[in-house]
Amino acid sequence: MNLKAIKKYYNNNGFVILKDFFSKKQLLELEKGLAKNAFKIISKSKINNKPLSDLQFNQKLIDIKKKKPKLFGSFYDSVQHNAKLYQMFSIQKISKILKILNQKGLEEFCLSNIGVRMDVPYDTHHKYNFHQDRAYYPQNRDGNNGMLIWAPISILSKNIGPLRVKPKSHKLGFTLVKKKQKKNHSPQYSLPKYNLSKFKTINLNLMPGDVAFINFHTYHASGDNKSKKIRFAIQARYSDTTDENFLPFNFGVSYNSLIMDKLSKKGFSFKDIQ
Repeated sequence: MNLKAIKKYYNNNGFVILKDFFSKKQLLELEKGLAKNAFKIISKSKINNKPLSDLQFNQKLIDIKKKKPKLFGSFYDSVQHNAKLYQMFSIQKISKILKILNQKGLEEFCLSNIGVRMDVPYDTHHKYNFHQDRAYYPQNRDGNNGMLIWAPISILSKNIGPLRVKPKSHKLGFTLVKKKQKKNHSPQYSLPKYNLSKFKTINLNLMPGDVAFINFHTYHASGDNKSKKIRFAIQARYSDTTDENFLPFNFGVSYNSLIMDKLSKKGFSFKDIQ
């Protein structure tokens, strides 16, 4: 796909996939780092040199999450800000794509919510319904100035739950919805069924090394992991710091909470805080 085609596809669909974006060497170094952290809590006996695809490695982590969730949580937290991730998400190739899609380079963006997703089979506590990233990350009021980068490091199959996306949904702009959260569950800004019914759903069947650039307004959701392995993926979010309405990360989170609190008051409109 040439540069003009990349921009056209992104503008039309609210996302674009770039094949073989990260090198095998980058992925292998990242996988080794994840494994070394995991080996602090599991035995590495009989595990091959590609642990993320190793069924025994996955099963041991899944068992620990079930039986010792705090121990699994310590492993999870230890890899969320791995230095290798920052290196991968700051390469010149990303700056080039940001300039194509947003007309601004890496130096004009902040990098936030960088980390590794680990979706264990049949987990309903941390699965996200269809949502817009703009609801969770309000640094740019206009979600067109924000972008999610999502990339699998597991080999995806239909039953491991590829990311689901609704093409062209970004064209509706931001839909303000009320936050809902159950105890020990991820927060949800679930979109109305009426909105969802307007667009078809596709699975992003990516291979390790492929990357999806996704507009903050684009509807997307976690896939259903019905396999025997964890779905490992990496992600990062970019917000335009030069935008006149840019909000620093911590303030942006507080600002979003304020909006949600105000929603309970009769007659409140999003325009009231513009």
